[in-house]
This record gives sequence, C-alpha cells and structure tokens, in this order.
Amino acid sequence: MLADEPAGAQGVRQVRQAAKDQDEVIVVGRIGGLANPWVEGRAAFSIVDPALKSCHDMGDDDCPTPWDYC
Repeated sequence: MLADEPAGAQGVRQVRQAAKDQDEVIVVGRIGGLANPWVEGRAAFSIVDPALKSCHDMGDDDCPTPWDYC
C-alpha cells in the first residue's frame, strides 16, 4: 500500500482491456471481491476496480456480502 498513487497507474478495467502479454503495468484498485480475497500459499489476492462502489461507500452497511461489490 502506498501513500500516493504512482504516475501511470491505471484501474483494473483499463489494464484488462489494454494490456498485452509482457507489458509492465501499474494497477490501482481495492483488495476485495471475495469474502477472503487472499490466495492461500501464494503472494496473490483479488483486486477490484476503484470505480466500483462497495456497500459501505453507498451507505448500505447492512449488506450481508459487502465484499462482492453487488
């Protein structure tokens, strides 16, 4: 996690649409999308485009599955 967004950072959607194999990219997003976004035994996780709003962002703190960005 960085204090400031690096120059050239792109959202998840942008990178998925434009990046090609072997491209170097800087992705900005939120860790989430699953109840447990961490991949066991690996240095990996699920990341969500920052354009998507969570239930918390929309003021729905009573959502039973806030991690899925429904």
